[in-house]
Amino acid sequence: MRDHELGQVLNDEIHGRPGLAVLAPVRLTRLALTLPSNGGKPLANATQLYDAFGVKPPQEGVRHHSVELAFLLFKYERQGEFCRISLTAQSTRNEHEAISLLSLGWIDELPGKRLAAIHTEVMSKNMKTPTAVVLKKFLAMTTWPARM
Repeated sequence: MRDHELGQVLNDEIHGRPGLAVLAPVRLTRLALTLPSNGGKPLANATQLYDAFGVKPPQEGVRHHSVELAFLLFKYERQGEFCRISLTAQSTRNEHEAISLLSLGWIDELPGKRLAAIHTEVMSKNMKTPTAVVLKKFLAMTTWPARM
């Protein structure tokens, strides 16, 4: 197998910014999206969230930032060819993915195309291990909210 000539550069760019600090139990959703082909503003949708929650938006041209909304931590990162959005919410076993706390309309309006969508649950050590039935249901999920 041959390595892509920019593989190391892209890897370093993606991992060059610190992740969000989390305290279990927590649910995380990470999205990677292509940037709009028309050169539009990828942060436009984030600005809608800031307005809805009364949060001051970042300065124009910012390439990464995080902000606490009422019930979740929101992080935006713009890479060279794509952007990444991370959502983190405190969790109990009976909740859905972190992204489900946002309206489907907001999700549908995200610019670009999805490269990846990852949902993760970080359990605390005192949480009961999920049963095989629960895991099968979770891992067999084939439908995603909106355009996920």
